[in-house]
Amino acid sequence: LVTQIVLGAGPAGMVLDANKKLWVISTGFLGENNGALHRIDTQTLTVEETIELNVTPEIDLQTTIDGENLLYIADGKINKISIDESEPGVFTELTG
Repeated sequence: LVTQIVLGAGPAGMVLDANKKLWVISTGFLGENNGALHRIDTQTLTVEETIELNVTPEIDLQTTIDGENLLYIADGKINKISIDESEPGVFTELTG
């Protein structure tokens, strides 16, 4: 073990964005709708930001081809957020 990074409960998928930041999605505690996205600086291995999702996301996280947006599934819907946003209210539902 070189470094340990503390995140929310249930860390699941992870991706690198266009800025070479590591994003980790956590599902939260069972039945509590407290999943989150965590942005980690890959140089310092510190958590730069945590975005509360207020849902229980599934275990996969992807980026768009350009690496500028994150995609995840929650409540049977695909959701998207720009890597530059930090508020859950900016999420866009892509499918209904």
